[in-house]
Amino acid sequence: MKRCMFIVFAMLINQAGAEQATQRNETLLFSVADEGQIIAWYKHYIVRTYEKIGFDVDFELIPTGREGVEAEKGYVDGLTIRVSLAELSFPHFKRVPVPLSRGELSMYCQHGVKCTREVLMTRNVTVGVVSGSNASTYYMKDKAARLYHVKNGEVLAELLHKKRIDYIISIDSPDFGNYSFIEQNTYPKVELLKIEAYHYLHQKHQDLLPKVTLALEEAIKEIGPLPIEQLRQNSN
Repeated sequence: MKRCMFIVFAMLINQAGAEQATQRNETLLFSVADEGQIIAWYKHYIVRTYEKIGFDVDFELIPTGREGVEAEKGYVDGLTIRVSLAELSFPHFKRVPVPLSRGELSMYCQHGVKCTREVLMTRNVTVGVVSGSNASTYYMKDKAARLYHVKNGEVLAELLHKKRIDYIISIDSPDFGNYSFIEQNTYPKVELLKIEAYHYLHQKHQDLLPKVTLALEEAIKEIGPLPIEQLRQNSN
């Protein structure tokens, strides 16, 4: 009798364990182009969004120079945040229609040099940009100026601060200030283009778009805006 009860008890435990295993959330993998503080804050939005609809989330750093290639292979389930200007480079990804950020693509100039859009049509001008398929490189496709590619915004700012280059292109936003943490009143600048940034899902998950859209809106309201002052202090 005791043996029978033990067997039944063991079967119940195994069944419960099997049910718990089957109830584990599926994990989705999203690419991030850098590991800076700004991107880290947007990751909070994404994690909260997918928790709401029953998914776990993991992130993998794929530099912007490789992100397009890896993404189009179907290696990742989505792009954490990308500027919509560059989305033609990712035809297999669907935009989640909730703006994560709005701002301007801006050109920053050294003091004493000509600071107008026209300089970008000059062949002997070199402009610093973050490498990869992004707003800066997309905007510069039909311009004559040479591009100097760097891996992230911090290196871009260093080029300007140390006077290694006369021009860089970066992003300004009321959400986080300047992407490269350049004080916006420190250098002459010219606005090039209005831009918006979104979260993207691979088309194989497009059935999730309605749920993700609602969950992302809720996550942004719950977590709140980026703490601009804290980000600036941490960057110093």
